[in-house]
Amino acid sequence: MSRTRRSFTPEYRKQIVDSILSGQTTPMRAARDNGLHPSLVHKWIRDHSDGGPKSKVFSSEDRERQRLEAELRRYKEKVGELALENDLLKKALNTSQSMKNANGSVVTIKNWDPSKGGAK
Repeated sequence: MSRTRRSFTPEYRKQIVDSILSGQTTPMRAARDNGLHPSLVHKWIRDHSDGGPKSKVFSSEDRERQRLEAELRRYKEKVGELALENDLLKKALNTSQSMKNANGSVVTIKNWDPSKGGAK
């Protein structure tokens, strides 16, 4: 005599979790009213708060939104890295240019004066 495993739609899970998170009911009351084991309800709440791809509580729209938010976070991190790199390169360029200007060993038409002597 085997028991068949019940399955619940993501919408049903989301409805129960939303009612708990909004304060309309407690996890124990929701489990009792819906004929569920309390640990299953707590698992649904945990999955909802984790928001990972394994979460079956969210609908496909919620998962897509979370995926886009994660992608946005990655892009913002990359922009931050590139901004730091750009600032570093600007500082290096300014330092290099100031050293060239200060160094008189580079002979150009502007700073070359043949009357000072030098090699004949």
